[in-house]
Amino acid sequence: LDLILLFGFLASSLGLGAIILRQVGPSFVSPLERILFATGIGLAVFAYATAGLAAAGGLYPTVARTLYGFGLLIGIMQANRLVFPSLRSLSRLEVILITFLFTFAILALVGVLSPPTDWDSLMYHLEVPKRYIQAHGYVYIPNGYANFPQFIESLYAFAMLVHGDILARLVNLTFGGRYSNGNRQNPIGGYTNPCNYGNTRVYSNSCSLFNFRSRRYADTSCRKI
Repeated sequence: LDLILLFGFLASSLGLGAIILRQVGPSFVSPLERILFATGIGLAVFAYATAGLAAAGGLYPTVARTLYGFGLLIGIMQANRLVFPSLRSLSRLEVILITFLFTFAILALVGVLSPPTDWDSLMYHLEVPKRYIQAHGYVYIPNGYANFPQFIESLYAFAMLVHGDILARLVNLTFGGRYSNGNRQNPIGGYTNPCNYGNTRVYSNSCSLFNFRSRRYADTSCRKI
């Protein structure tokens, strides 16, 4: 069930991100790149929505599940427009690449579904969202790593509200895509294009990706494998 919910979460993110990308109109090398970037933007939408709920004291399962369902409806509608045409236009190299990535994703499930043992996970990645959920919003926590709402903790909190810890850990599988999105905006395109600059701010401001991506989040599946 958690895997099904994860795919629904990604579909929701894809739908929301696709709507935003149509408004800002960036260009992409391939349809797959557009799908990846749209999903990353959608994840940022969920993270900011969770941060807004926490600031308003609205971290409740019913609210999160309602947002999840609303996003899923949008995702299903967008999939027919964005995903299915893209799948039909895949090249042989892209099929090989996707197969390769899915193989690693399956291997990563072993690490993701194992009980958390890393210091980062136990001290703040999972613990801080749990404390926020218990208080239904942001509260003071005497923990130096809880002094600002990070992107990944917001997604963990949202996933916990929807279905629990396992879904929250499965969210780790999205880290590689977010990392790729951040890399795309950093060295290529620079800050000369207003859209690229705006997209870069989404990632750098919401999870400090450029500062933490190689030094933090040691509990993520990609680092485990």
